[in-house]
Amino acid sequence: MNINRWKEKLVAAAAMVTLFPQTVFASAIQDAIEDADTASFDSVDAVWATAIEYAEAWIPPAATLALLIGVLCAFVCAPLKKYRGFGLGCIVFSIAMFLLYLLLPTIITMFATAG
Repeated sequence: MNINRWKEKLVAAAAMVTLFPQTVFASAIQDAIEDADTASFDSVDAVWATAIEYAEAWIPPAATLALLIGVLCAFVCAPLKKYRGFGLGCIVFSIAMFLLYLLLPTIITMFATAG
């Protein structure tokens, strides 16, 4: 078999690696089960509480990073017509994230009382 393109070589090599026989020992599976973190939730409310906790923790840093990237890209790419919209898009995204963060308690209350 003669393969000339590098993408085809990569796909062929990946296919060959997946076809190799692999041995899995029961002790390794047992160790993985014992070492795994368990996620046990008492109710759907606990799942929502965890999701809300993650949302409240990650929205402000994501919005701040998007704002910084957006302002930097807007200044750097202002003379370039091709990439001018990228910085403005990041700024708009950060504003949207900020508004989402401000409205998050209202959204949570709407979902909690809907059920």
